[in-house]
Amino acid sequence: MKRLAGDSAAGREKILLPYTSRSGIEYAENFTYVATCVTSGGSQADFGDLFATGCDCEKECFDGCICGRDQHGLAHYHPVTRRLRTSRCSYVVRECGAGCSCASDCSSRLVQHGITIPLQLYQVEGKGWAVRCASDLPEGTFVCEYAGELLSTVESRARFVEYDRKGSNFLLVLREVMGSGSASLRINIDATYYGNAARFINHSCDGGNLQIELVRIGSNPLPRVAFFTSRGVPAYSELTFAYGDIPVPNVHKAHQSSNENGETNNTAGLSHAVCKCGTPACSGWLPRDESI
Repeated sequence: MKRLAGDSAAGREKILLPYTSRSGIEYAENFTYVATCVTSGGSQADFGDLFATGCDCEKECFDGCICGRDQHGLAHYHPVTRRLRTSRCSYVVRECGAGCSCASDCSSRLVQHGITIPLQLYQVEGKGWAVRCASDLPEGTFVCEYAGELLSTVESRARFVEYDRKGSNFLLVLREVMGSGSASLRINIDATYYGNAARFINHSCDGGNLQIELVRIGSNPLPRVAFFTSRGVPAYSELTFAYGDIPVPNVHKAHQSSNENGETNNTAGLSHAVCKCGTPACSGWLPRDESI
């Protein structure tokens, strides 16, 4: 069998994203790598500032900056380690934007610079493609954002039905509850045809070693979906996260299935993809949410 290897990002990231195929197949068919989200059809999404104002920090932002701070005035990212602070109180992370006077390499600019840690795509027997880190990652390390097509709710629901029939789904749906609790912002990102390394991150019923954070850049109201390590991760460990809040129907966070084998089971009229995370907490099925 021919062994394939190359840069899965095709030069679209600042660093190489190597992949190795033991089976001789490409890592994805009919798929275009994009470093950030695009609109439906592949056009670059607008993550620019709505207002041309921002912080007046010189070069570096620290605790107290009006942009990237929580309710206690602490920066979301530690100024020295540039890792997400686990003690923060805010539900949404903010980074400095184009209207800020700080330097482009300010510690409050992290997700907007894309992948900076060494990641690898590789094949796992029985699971298909997976993502691992090539170095030790401390807790709070930014890994990558979930890039793909930004869809309307109508289009997202139509694709959900289509993908459900095929038994393969890379559609991530998140609901951000507003401060009043009476409204929510729905975010639909489909990485089926356009996406980045996050498309290949597998589910784990034990919660995995990654957590999702919503990150807003400057004054743009549209958040970016970012993965940070939820604990220390040793080099060459597989990176995983929980596709839903609970491993049964009616989860509230996401519906996604990267099971390439397309195995399903019909329970109570619902089709579930088989989970192969292999953890002691495995429920046997990937999460899904019929309400999306």
